[in-house]
Amino acid sequence: MPRAGWSGLRNGELLRRASGQFDILVTGDQSLEYQQNLSTVPIAIIIVMAQNDRVETFLALADRILAAIASARRGTVTRIAA
Repeated sequence: MPRAGWSGLRNGELLRRASGQFDILVTGDQSLEYQQNLSTVPIAIIIVMAQNDRVETFLALADRILAAIASARRGTVTRIAA
C-alpha cells in the first residue's frame, strides 16, 4: 500500500491500521492467516490464492473477488482459489 504510506509494514501492524480505516482487506498473502490471529481482527479478510501476482491473474478472478466483497462479514476469512 505505497499510496497510504504502509509499504513495508509487517502483517500485524498492517492489520491494526487497516482495522481502523477499512471494513475489508483483500490480500494475496496466503500465509497471513497462519502468521496472525485473525479471529481478533475486526475486519473481513479475503485471501486471493492465485498462482502469481500478475494483474491479469487477478483480473481473471475479479468477479469472484467482487462477490466475496459483497458478502464479506467482519471477523471472517474468505479464500478465493484460482
